[in-house]
Formats: sequence, structure tokens, C-alpha cells
Amino acid sequence: MVIFRENTEGEYAPVGGRLYAGTPHETVVQTNMFTRRGTERIIRAAFEYCDRRNKKSGKKVTSVTKSNAQSFGMVFWDEVFTEVAAGFPHIETESLLVDRA
Repeated sequence: MVIFRENTEGEYAPVGGRLYAGTPHETVVQTNMFTRRGTERIIRAAFEYCDRRNKKSGKKVTSVTKSNAQSFGMVFWDEVFTEVAAGFPHIETESLLVDRA
């Protein structure tokens, strides 16, 4: 098993900040950010690696997201995964929620 993990976008994007710091109303906002380019890049890398590494049988790429709770970024990720997978019809795919993976 090889794991490809996106850590340049999503939760790792430095988008957000603090409001009312040091007060009882202190609020922290952390925004996930996904680009098509970045999302497709990491997903395609996983498929290409699988294609090169594995023999003719047993090729499989699994995507694990939290799309049941993060209804924009993770749903977008799932959509791009499906699009990229279409270019690799000989590779089996699986999509899981992180809570059930």
C-alpha cells in the first residue's frame, strides 16, 4: 500500500485567522481551499504511480475523504477523483469516508 496525501492545499492552505483575540468572543476561522489544478495533480499522481508500479491485475486506487461533512471541498475532490479515474479504466477505484476507512 502506498499513500498519496495532499498537504499543500485543503486544510493546509493558510486561509483564515482570529477575530477578537484575547476576549470572551474570540473566534478562529480556518478555511479549506482546493484548486482544480492541485486536486487533479495529486489524484493523477496516484493513478500514474499505480499504473507504473502494479502488474496487470490488482490495480486499485482508493480515495478517502470527509465529503459527508465537508460538502464543498471534499465533494469537489470526489468529483475530480471520478473524472481522473475515467482516464484509467483498467484501474479499480474505491471511494471511502474517512470515518469508515
